[in-house]
Amino acid sequence: MARSIAINVAANTNLPGFRGPIYPDGSFVYVPIPEREPTAEAVPTYADLLDGLGPLPFSVDDDLLDRRVHLDPEFAEYPTCSQYTYGDEHGVKAGPLAELQPGDSLYFYATLSRHEPPEGIDTGPAVDWIAPDWGAYLIGEFRVDRVYDAAACDSLADFESHGVATNAHCKRDPFDAKVLVVGT
Repeated sequence: MARSIAINVAANTNLPGFRGPIYPDGSFVYVPIPEREPTAEAVPTYADLLDGLGPLPFSVDDDLLDRRVHLDPEFAEYPTCSQYTYGDEHGVKAGPLAELQPGDSLYFYATLSRHEPPEGIDTGPAVDWIAPDWGAYLIGEFRVDRVYDAAACDSLADFESHGVATNAHCKRDPFDAKVLVVGT
């Protein structure tokens, strides 16, 4: 029997101070939280992501544009990403995640604020399930391909050969994941 876990991710009113937008047609923009830890290599900034995502329906403070993002989870279709990974450094979440098996599902949800689309962006017809102000929405899912638990993460010497090198936790200095999930 396949199992699933849902994880709360993405920008919110605490970090960086706003929620990503959801539009009346149900389309949305996944905006990651800021990176709060040192990194051993360059990671995308909000400006980098906005170049790939297009305009948001609200302005982002100039001082935030140069801030690095903690792009986790990563989805293959998302700007600067090429695969599906998720890592976590918190033991309370890592334990259940480490028990996932290939074929299980990892769901990601976020709190999003309703906005009209930016000028010039054409969206589809409105749907009736969008909350009038903000709500929690499922923003992504991937099927588990491989899981590296804390013991395996501690021994990962070559992130690239294990298909996790692009995960945000693998870019941190020091590496801090207690679990890494690779999806399809």
